[in-house]
Amino acid sequence: MKLLILLFSFSITLSIQAQIVTGGGLVELNACDFEEDCMWIELDTSVSNQWQMATPSKPFFDTSYSAPNCILTDSVLSYSNSNLSSFQVPLYWEGGGMMFNAGIRFWHKFESDSMLDGGSIEFSYDYGETWDNVYDHSELHPGFEFYHENLYGEGDTLMDGTHAFTGTSDWTYTQLQWIWMYPLKVEIPDTFLLRFNFISDSIDTSKDGWMIDNISSFYAIFGGLDENGTQSSIHLYPNPSRAITTVNYSTHNNESYALSVINLNGQEVIRMDRLSGSTVSVDTKNLPKGMYEVQIHQEGNITARQKLVVQ
Repeated sequence: MKLLILLFSFSITLSIQAQIVTGGGLVELNACDFEEDCMWIELDTSVSNQWQMATPSKPFFDTSYSAPNCILTDSVLSYSNSNLSSFQVPLYWEGGGMMFNAGIRFWHKFESDSMLDGGSIEFSYDYGETWDNVYDHSELHPGFEFYHENLYGEGDTLMDGTHAFTGTSDWTYTQLQWIWMYPLKVEIPDTFLLRFNFISDSIDTSKDGWMIDNISSFYAIFGGLDENGTQSSIHLYPNPSRAITTVNYSTHNNESYALSVINLNGQEVIRMDRLSGSTVSVDTKNLPKGMYEVQIHQEGNITARQKLVVQ
């Protein structure tokens, strides 16, 4: 992993709070290297917005991370003064509803007037009605897990006190991750948005701004918990599922059990009764893409559960 390389005589605090939680692996949801249209990335359409998906041709931004294209604050000109430019990225399922954990990762490079101009990332849990800096997430929502690698730190602020990437860096890899169910919390947002902002003051310094490439959203595969919050003996593979998923329930104690698949609206979409073996195959071909929960029932109780993703 590349770290920030300081190119001029100023200090940047590199914030590494904790390693991203990978669980059973990270699964990519949406990805963009900007060689084709990225429909899930929403650009501000105002005249003053400087973000472009294009090939860089500037003194410091001379090539993208994976050539030729990226998203950057103007592909030819330096960023203008007294400007705020933004683009948004959704972190929820296409059909509505939020995964129980989510993350985003990207490569980026920036050149700005240190401590005056720079780029920040904001989050919204109400589809853009209110926005807060991701740097403040842990303080604002202490009940949620928030992890980050190579985010800006306490000393990285703009002229108005906004925490942001500021100064000059070489290519840097940054990841952010949120966990609402780890894995048993149930109150999760379903309109989660991220917003990337670049802001400049009134002085024109003829610098290149912010350049981002190979951006992708992901979630982590976690194991299940039983009703007591301890590790469950239910295992799903493959997960994500594209056709058939095998459910292994090894602690049924030779007693019959039932299996349910529940969608995000709480509806039972698959039910299998009078099961006895340790493994059972579940056909997911006819299920819409999204997040589900597999539940094991014995004697009227849910004895195990685990999240299932259908792709």
